[in-house]
Formats: sequence, structure tokens, C-alpha cells
Amino acid sequence: MASVRTRKRNARGQGDRLRSEIVEATIRLIDARIERLSLRAIAREAGITGPSIYDHFPDIESIRNEVIRSCYEDLIARIHQAQQGVADPVGRLEATCMTYTSYGADFPDRYALLFRVERDQDEKLAVGETGAAALQTLVDGIASCRDAGLSTSTDPYDDALAVWSAIHGLTTLRSSRPHFTRLHGDELLRSVIHRLACITSPPQPDA
Repeated sequence: MASVRTRKRNARGQGDRLRSEIVEATIRLIDARIERLSLRAIAREAGITGPSIYDHFPDIESIRNEVIRSCYEDLIARIHQAQQGVADPVGRLEATCMTYTSYGADFPDRYALLFRVERDQDEKLAVGETGAAALQTLVDGIASCRDAGLSTSTDPYDDALAVWSAIHGLTTLRSSRPHFTRLHGDELLRSVIHRLACITSPPQPDA
């Protein structure tokens, strides 16, 4: 059971902060694997009264959608941080994929919310473009490798879908087979990335 939290009231004009606190409280409950996510449980975790939620969200579905957006934004921020200082396009692509798998390992329930739950059309529209932006990091990574002459990809989007499918499958297998050592090594992940992203050896300079 989630513990009761107390919170200081936000200063006048800072109502948006409470909206963020509701989302953060919901993410904490997801990480804690609460048996049933409810408005009452969220209010309790956020240290507010139940009716206060309705000033910001009409129902549990709208909170869930905002949580999904927030988690996608967090994943994208982690990818960009991992890419910083990596000049080699192949290295950046590898860093992107490794961030996906590490996110799944560190936050399995958030990861499941993003990638293992079926969404209806209304929910897809509510979440917006954040999911597409996460996939775009892979598309851009493969395109950069191709432009640098390090990939023979003719369709970075389709190849990104292949890489995306593979790394999600590997992430799932790592979770379900924790003692299968070969699944957990970076060498296997790099091999999968290189094959599906059509990575080649760097071009040799003219003699």
C-alpha cells in the first residue's frame, strides 16, 4: 500500500505544478507495481484530496495518457544524453538502442506501459507525437550512418522498425531469462543492430 504523503500548497499561480505532481505520483505508483491504479490512490500518493485532481484531469484515462507522454519524453531525454559526446554515427545508434534496453531494465513497468499495452485510437491521439519521436531517434540514427557511408540502408524508417522490434524483443527476453548470460551482453545487441541497420565497415580512403 502506498504511504500517505503530505505536501505544501503551491503558491498562487502555480497550479500547473500540481498537475505535474499528480503525474509524478502516478509514475511512482506504477514503479511500485500497485495492484490497482485509482484516483484515490493517486491522490493519496500526491498528498492531496481526491477532488483536487479534477481541477487538472477529468478521469484516470487522461492521467494515464499524460503519464505515457511524460515517460516517452523521459526516454527521449535519456537517449539524447547518451548520444552527447559520441561523434561516431554508429556509436550514437548503439547508444540509442542501449538506452532503450536499459530503460526497460531499470523501469520495467513504465516500459510495459509504453510498449506492451494495446491502445485504442483515442488514446493514440491523446498521447500525441511523443511515441513517434522516440522511434524517430532510431530512424535518424540509421540515416546518419547511411549519410556517413557506414550503412547500406535504403529505407531508414523500415530498418528502424526492424531494429526497434529486435531490441524490444531482446529487452523482453532479458527480463524473462535473467540467467541467460548471452542475452545480456552488449556484444549481442551490437551484432543485432549492425545486421538490421545494414552497418558496413568505414569506407577506406583512396590510395
